[in-house]
Amino acid sequence: MGLYAGKLNTLSALKEGSTVALPNDPSNQARALLMLQDMGWLKLKEGINPLKASEFDVVGNPHNLKLVLLEAAQLPRSREDVDFTVINGNYAASSGIPFTEGLFLERSYDFINWVVVRSGDADTPFAKDVAAAYNSAAFKAYAAKRFVGYKYPQGWQANQG
Repeated sequence: MGLYAGKLNTLSALKEGSTVALPNDPSNQARALLMLQDMGWLKLKEGINPLKASEFDVVGNPHNLKLVLLEAAQLPRSREDVDFTVINGNYAASSGIPFTEGLFLERSYDFINWVVVRSGDADTPFAKDVAAAYNSAAFKAYAAKRFVGYKYPQGWQANQG
């Protein structure tokens, strides 16, 4: 997830009352709010569960940002209508927006996507094939080329060659 330019092209262009579009679904909205807090643009309540943060947990907004909550899939298209947009990586990639265009990318939080199979299926050829493909040098090389700038999970390094 990253903050991408809209009407404004740099972080230093932030102004009083800037508009920032972010996902309206609970888990991605929480991620976006944490990212904006990391940037110093917002402050969230002390002691909240960061996985459940919402716009109602904002207690500091020094730039009087106007948060525009949108369906995550619409965020790439919102760029021309707002000053900045927080876009999930999958929607940035599918919209042809390079991760390297992100003005700010979220730090590594505890948000991890998991592939899960029933324990009884763990030793099936399908499960083993998926794990082998995901961990293969060929897939890592493809990912490094296709998703330049993506922050990979710790311990999983994409081949850069």
